[in-house]
Amino acid sequence: MSTKNTPPPSQEKVLPSDEQVEEELCLLDLEDADSLLLHVQDLVSQHLDEFPEDQIDDDAARYAAQMTKASITDGTRDGQ
Repeated sequence: MSTKNTPPPSQEKVLPSDEQVEEELCLLDLEDADSLLLHVQDLVSQHLDEFPEDQIDDDAARYAAQMTKASITDGTRDGQ
């Protein structure tokens, strides 16, 4: 007669469910997205001073800047 050697319950491996794994992956993706957004916002803030609107000499560039400024809402400019 053979006996089956099973580990005590405290030593059994408990694997997470597929749903738990997907949820954790989703949370990690959201953290990455938040981190990237912060870096982009920092980069934009740091370099906006390099493009002063009042020093545009070219008429076409001035017109393009006005169009761009008109299409950017306050929410976008302030980081929503």
